[in-house]
Amino acid sequence: MSVVINIYYTGTDGNARKFADEMISSGLVDSIRAEKGNEGYEYYFPQNDSETVLLIDKWSDQKALDMHHNSPIMKKIIELRDKYNLKMHIEQYVTNSPNRKYKVITLCGSTKFKDQFMEIQKKLTLEGNIVISVGVFGHFENLDMAPETKIMLDDIHKRKIDMADEIFVINKDGYIGQSTKSEIEYAKKTGKKINYLEQI
Repeated sequence: MSVVINIYYTGTDGNARKFADEMISSGLVDSIRAEKGNEGYEYYFPQNDSETVLLIDKWSDQKALDMHHNSPIMKKIIELRDKYNLKMHIEQYVTNSPNRKYKVITLCGSTKFKDQFMEIQKKLTLEGNIVISVGVFGHFENLDMAPETKIMLDDIHKRKIDMADEIFVINKDGYIGQSTKSEIEYAKKTGKKINYLEQI
């Protein structure tokens, strides 16, 4: 079992990036990576949002994460976060748990279908599944994203597929774009079951 945490730090006046820079320059990031059970600790910087930084933090199990949360390092992180007056949005996922009770499903499809994403997420959740969705509805919100940001988001979604038992493709009116085709191919290569909103 691995525990993956996505933390979105948001501030003003470039403080989120200053926070990440100081986390690295102070040696805190290296100390965290050296902790028992840490499997990854990386910052990502969206090109179209200079006030947000994404941290992807991975631990071998919940016990390792709990030890990290109770360590002196955590106190230093909180102090630094308060220094830069940052807000946080946290997503947590558990992968490959041998005693996992609920199936994990990652939603795939064009981000112009926000309403359908929300409807399917609710339906599958009420059926007793853990549902992983997209984090940004770029097409629906008409966001102008830099190519680097699009590449990053595509890669993040493939990591979400890694966490899942299967994917659910939202192909409204039969539409499947290039990004979604890539996700379907990736799911096939990694042995994931694939379901569709509309049968193909």
